[in-house]
Amino acid sequence: MYFDEFDLLDLCAETEVDNAYERELLEELIAVTELVKGAVDGSELLFFAKPFRRGELVFRATSTGRRLLEVLQAGLERFAECFPMCHLNPYVELLFRCAGRIEQPMLFHYVMTALPHETQQHLEIMNGLVVDMRQEAAQPAFKAIIRRFAKAARERTTSLGRYIDAHFAKRSRLVVLRVDLSYEMDFFRGRDLQESLKGVKQDWAKLRQDLAQGVPIPGLLGYACKLEYAHRSGFHFHLLVFYSGAKYCRDSLLARRIGEHWRGVVTDGQGRYFNCNAKKHRYKYPGIGVVNRSDVELIHNLKLHVAEYLTKVDYWLRMPVVCGRSFFRGVMP
Repeated sequence: MYFDEFDLLDLCAETEVDNAYERELLEELIAVTELVKGAVDGSELLFFAKPFRRGELVFRATSTGRRLLEVLQAGLERFAECFPMCHLNPYVELLFRCAGRIEQPMLFHYVMTALPHETQQHLEIMNGLVVDMRQEAAQPAFKAIIRRFAKAARERTTSLGRYIDAHFAKRSRLVVLRVDLSYEMDFFRGRDLQESLKGVKQDWAKLRQDLAQGVPIPGLLGYACKLEYAHRSGFHFHLLVFYSGAKYCRDSLLARRIGEHWRGVVTDGQGRYFNCNAKKHRYKYPGIGVVNRSDVELIHNLKLHVAEYLTKVDYWLRMPVVCGRSFFRGVMP
């Protein structure tokens, strides 16, 4: 498995209610990615025939084969609708691209209950699909795409981990804030997404400038920010901010001040925010709040579960190059 993705998603378990569907789809997308990767990396026959009465053969599938059928039955449309501006992980696109070459698309819905005399034909089609996927996944071009997806996430993760270490090397205690920044529901409805993106990035530039100038909180030490897009929530940011633990201790209040500044000043009342620090006690792997250099477990959680969410989401959902940068980080101290 690429990494412990479900633990990462646990960080966002307390986000706004209207994002629940998007979180569920992201979890499913992660699971589909790992499912397809396991299928193409293996050599197991996923679909086979089992003797029935009077010597007839019936269609059967391994657990991996059944899960692939469930994914194909559900279709790709829900991902495309929810994440319209994003490229899906190459393994997910591989599955649906190969499935699209089959002339009987409804086969996925009834193959497990088809009549015995159809078994052999259906086995050839379904096992042919798996062979097709494995052959394409073995090609240098596909491997290069996977390397690019993984390399970008890996480099960001390493960079952000070093960034966090550098701050703790200079200070014995940090206040770590996590704030999700978004816009009012329907804010982007009817608007051109590319034009909207320009405005969103202008809002981020304004917030970044204000934070650097000590507004609304003096003494910014550093930040990391991830821009994402989904159909229901529109453009939104996941922001991680660092302040000195020698100067501040009320992390929930500080996070709220940043959120209110985003809502009332930067977006002129059109923004929304979620204060993750106000819910930090409910997270399975806490890594935000007041963190001491000696808090090995908290720092581990910060780097492995909090920071990695900002850097590795692109492994499953990547905004196109035309959208420009989607990850931002402060200067190394």
